[in-house]
Parts: sequence; structure tokens; C-alpha cells
Amino acid sequence: MKNKLEIYLLDEAADFLRSLPPLVQRRFLSAFDRTTAGFVGNWTLKLTNTADLWEFRVAGPRNTYQLFAFWHTPAGAGTTTLIVATHDLDKKTQKTPPSASERAERLKAHYLSENS
Repeated sequence: MKNKLEIYLLDEAADFLRSLPPLVQRRFLSAFDRTTAGFVGNWTLKLTNTADLWEFRVAGPRNTYQLFAFWHTPAGAGTTTLIVATHDLDKKTQKTPPSASERAERLKAHYLSENS
């Protein structure tokens, strides 16, 4: 049986999402819906040189917006896997700055230390 997927936004990711224009919010919500339904597409990308970090990417009018995330199956959660969104990046170039990936790694480690 496949694990059920749920999106969980850390506070910073939720604040970022609320701050976006409605069109970009809808695009993120659509990407979340497609992912939790089991679809894979160009809205998610595994970041290289990381410990299983992913990004949700959506295009806005002028920029590409990005939310970093990781997958986590909590003990006792049964068949539910959380996709935990950590923080954002208002991306103006194709390259993800190493500092953004490092920050996502720190947030992931902190979350897992408190929720495992």
C-alpha cells in the first residue's frame, strides 16, 4: 500500500506562501495537490549534493519562486508521509545558492531532532 502524502509548512514557508500574489499562491497549491495525488512533474526537483532535499518551483510574473522541502515519515504515523516545506527563495537565476541549500539542511535537521 502506498503512503498517503501530506504537505506540512513550517512557519517561514507558510508566511512566504501567504505573502505571494494570488496567482503564485494558486500555482503552489496546485503543485502541492498534484504531488500529494502521486504525480511527478517539473514543479519539483531533487537538489543535487543534498541529503534528500527537494524544491517546489513555480513561475511568477517576473521570477521563479521556490520552496525547499523534504519527505518525512514520522514514527507512529502509519502510512502517512509528510512533505515538510522549510523556507523560500525568490529565485532570480537558474542556480540555487549553496547558502539556501545549507539553510534547508539545518532546518531539516532541527525539525527531525524535534519530531522523530
